[in-house]
Amino acid sequence: MNRLSRPTARKIAASLAILSALFTFWLFGPLLAQGEAVTEAPPYAVILGGIMLNVIGFVAAYGLWQNQRWGVILTILINALGILLATPGLLFAPTLTLQLSALAGILFCGVIIFLCLWREKR
Repeated sequence: MNRLSRPTARKIAASLAILSALFTFWLFGPLLAQGEAVTEAPPYAVILGGIMLNVIGFVAAYGLWQNQRWGVILTILINALGILLATPGLLFAPTLTLQLSALAGILFCGVIIFLCLWREKR
């Protein structure tokens, strides 16, 4: 039985980080363009924070793909902050869609952190 190696786990984590960033841009892009006038949306600070984290997340995913230590550290930090930003959305999001996207974001970030910390069995 083949085991998941550390470089493979990090490449999977980098791919998931890029998918998560693209999903965030797809979800928050129209809200960012409308500004604070949107009624049923997360607070504007959360939207800006999520966009900024994902821009940095692209750089972190590149470092992770290249198996650089700074990429691993930056990816873990970005995803930990992503979990902190998405957690209030589980309870206070105005729509079910936003609550589910907050849950998906938390799960994605948790899986990415788990894969970044993957150790090979000896």
